[in-house]
Amino acid sequence: MSWWNPGSDRPLRFSGRDWLQLLVFWLLGGAVSFLVAFLALQRLMEPALIQSLTERIIRQVELTEALLRFETARDLPKGVTVRETPRDALLPGSAPLTSRFDRSLQRNLRDQHGIERRLLRDEAPLQHVLGGYWVALAGRPADRSQIWLYVPSSFSSLPFFWPLVRSITFIGGGVVGLLLFLQLRVELPLRRLLAALPEASPHDDSLPLVPEQGLLTVRSLARGINQLIEQHNGRAASRRDLLRGLVHDLRSPLSRLVLRSQLLQQRGEPEDRRQILVGVESDLDQLAALADQLAALASQDDPGAGASCFSLDEICARIAQSYPPGAVRLQVPRLLVRLNQEMLQRSLINLIDNGLEYGAAPVVIRAQARRSPRLELLVDDHGLGLPDYQAAATGLLPRSDDRQRSRHRGLGLAIVQRFCRDHGGTLRLLPAPCGGLRVSLMLPRALQVEI
Repeated sequence: MSWWNPGSDRPLRFSGRDWLQLLVFWLLGGAVSFLVAFLALQRLMEPALIQSLTERIIRQVELTEALLRFETARDLPKGVTVRETPRDALLPGSAPLTSRFDRSLQRNLRDQHGIERRLLRDEAPLQHVLGGYWVALAGRPADRSQIWLYVPSSFSSLPFFWPLVRSITFIGGGVVGLLLFLQLRVELPLRRLLAALPEASPHDDSLPLVPEQGLLTVRSLARGINQLIEQHNGRAASRRDLLRGLVHDLRSPLSRLVLRSQLLQQRGEPEDRRQILVGVESDLDQLAALADQLAALASQDDPGAGASCFSLDEICARIAQSYPPGAVRLQVPRLLVRLNQEMLQRSLINLIDNGLEYGAAPVVIRAQARRSPRLELLVDDHGLGLPDYQAAATGLLPRSDDRQRSRHRGLGLAIVQRFCRDHGGTLRLLPAPCGGLRVSLMLPRALQVEI
């Protein structure tokens, strides 16, 4: 039993544990049904059936024996089947009683009604479609022959009746077991899954995971929902990091603008005013650049939107040419990648700006083609790096208010982190071999082909 998984090349099948549980439920249902239903039916129905057949045999035997007192066997009415054999001879087409029902019938004739009659089961060719019994009629001791009366049996007295009941009962119990299995392993986990589906909270944008229970297919469904929830929670964390970075990046130019506005009020020299206005213009340009970055992030709703194939080394070379000579070094082979080109450029520019502002030149960009289609981008600076790089290596951005520990933090790095998450990758902060900071962008589905 399998279901096709649209997101995979392989169908979803029952696991070994699922098949074992299915077999256990089926056998348990059949066994319980057999013990309860069959035994109850046998204890209630069989005595009534034996009693009904006993009364029919007694009634026909008494009537036939009364007629034989006045008539011969050949003169009996039509519909009464009798045979005459030599006394103590075996009746052709008959067999001794062997089933428990037949023995109970003969015992009931003897014990409950005090009638001692020899019974034989009819054999092929049957006198009646349902078979029957040959009953030895009482005769005079001097008679040399034995007259046998044929009494048709009911359906319930057939040899195959109770085995058929047992089979139907066991199969029905197995079906009940299968229904119980579906109830406990499919419907109940689905109900729990639906009940556990998180609702959006106005106070917290992170969602809890749902339980992964039930059959393999249900567990796969829950796992897929959990992956979507984890992606949602990752995006929520990315938004929080963006807000923290925005606050950090806005604080510096705003503080400088406030300070320079105060200096403008205190200093009256034209040269001083000109220098202060140049600084104000620089801070306003920085604020405008932040506004552009926020606008780009706001327009990037779909992570897969804007993805295209391009040559990575050409993009990196174009970025490096926009900086002074010697500020950026490239060690990028010719690779064809599929990424959002605009977001990649913005991320690399932010990392280069961070490295030049808080570290030291040159900033080195490397690209390493891992197992296809994995791609790793490395951006190294030659500064002092992060004092506590081991904590940063976990992938979390530093959140301390200490000036030294807040180096390399801000909206720029948050944009890079979102770029990695949107492409299914990870961002790590590591110590560079040259002593500065290394930023690692691992992109698992970026590489197309090495040219």
